[in-house]
Amino acid sequence: QPGRAPEGSRNREAYKEEMYEGSLAGGVLVLVEALTDNPRRTAPKVRHLFKEGGGALGAAGSAAWAFQRRGLLRVQGISSDNEALIEAALEAGAQDVEEDSAAHLEADDGPCAAVFCEPNELAAVRATLSARGFEASEAAILFVPST
Repeated sequence: QPGRAPEGSRNREAYKEEMYEGSLAGGVLVLVEALTDNPRRTAPKVRHLFKEGGGALGAAGSAAWAFQRRGLLRVQGISSDNEALIEAALEAGAQDVEEDSAAHLEADDGPCAAVFCEPNELAAVRATLSARGFEASEAAILFVPST
């Protein structure tokens, strides 16, 4: 399936997304999402990077089982006990709302929250939160460890 091609590329239809899975030293599982015009050239390069990290490129499904694809919205400047955000997020279709201590350390706007949802619901959840006065400082679709 065609993906987004890098800026300035000539043949945008020739690019496709590839997923590589493997493990590094110590049994750390890794997923790599790549956008490539030539998977036969990309796979050996990714294999080499895994080898440099003391690991190995694995077969499909060798690492993906340990991750869940989720949408993430970071909302900054909330009060530490914000029931209104939780209520709005759950009504919008979010799966979970957590205190985001890592973002709080980087932000000057006070406590932050991480709102998780299904990837295909990300835009709708963001729009609903915005309509209720909660602006997301970041939106992403990512893989979250299952355990």
